[in-house]
Amino acid sequence: MSEIELKGKNGILGFIKTQFFNFNNSDNFATIKAEQSNSSFIMGNIICKNYRFLQYGENPDIRMSVVLIKNGFDNVPAPMGYAVYTSRSGNIYLINISEYIYNSIDLWSYSNKNIIYMQ
Repeated sequence: MSEIELKGKNGILGFIKTQFFNFNNSDNFATIKAEQSNSSFIMGNIICKNYRFLQYGENPDIRMSVVLIKNGFDNVPAPMGYAVYTSRSGNIYLINISEYIYNSIDLWSYSNKNIIYMQ
């Protein structure tokens, strides 16, 4: 992991790049217009999620993907990096950058297309 830290009066803003970071520079840029609680965009092979509702604590988007990959789950988008604000009160995750998998869909859409509901 590599890190850049900006120290302020009340805390530290950190930019962390994980061992999975592999950015393929591309001119492709698109904002995601789907209904979501965050603001996201795709650039090349990454998807960047900017969190709107900030709260203290661990971020499961980042933590879960790292644990799954380390335990042999190959079909999980690699967590490439994140930005976190750290103060005496704890961590607030601001941005999450993950591998973008082309032509993929979210689990909710997949489930609605492929699962037969019992009535």
